[in-house]
Amino acid sequence: MNFTQTEFATASLKGQINSSHAHDYQYEDYSVAAGQAYYYKLADVDLKGQRTFRGPIKVQVTQGDLNAAVSTSVIKNFRLYPNQPNPFNPSTTITFDVPQLEQGEANLSINIFDIQGQKVRTLFSGALTGNAQYRLQWDGVSDAGQPLPAGIYFVVLRARDVQQSIKVCMVK
Repeated sequence: MNFTQTEFATASLKGQINSSHAHDYQYEDYSVAAGQAYYYKLADVDLKGQRTFRGPIKVQVTQGDLNAAVSTSVIKNFRLYPNQPNPFNPSTTITFDVPQLEQGEANLSINIFDIQGQKVRTLFSGALTGNAQYRLQWDGVSDAGQPLPAGIYFVVLRARDVQQSIKVCMVK
């Protein structure tokens, strides 16, 4: 088994200095390969530079366009996050949580609708395991593979008895 230890520091991941409230942080690793397992640790760095390590957590990367990240805490609700970037050109990332499930998988769909309410793209439709966060890329094209015009679109997550939506803006 091969292990590589790499240390990452990112300016966009800023701590809260002196806070009594919990904060969520995320890191996206785009250099992973399907079929591999990766281990991640998070380091808290205090104002004196003292590090306290958390983890490790294991992430098993699978095939497909859907990326999953394992959470160190229990995800309790379905949640659709604002896309990044927004406005976007040429593509945007849509992130959503699937909560810890009592049994089995959650059947869900992520669809894109135009301003008239017409479905223009199905990004995902199927079953997903719970207690994970997922990310999808949308490249601004329809199900027919046609580039869509600039404008306002709606991303809709439907799962079980939940429906959530966000507004996205494509610019050209």
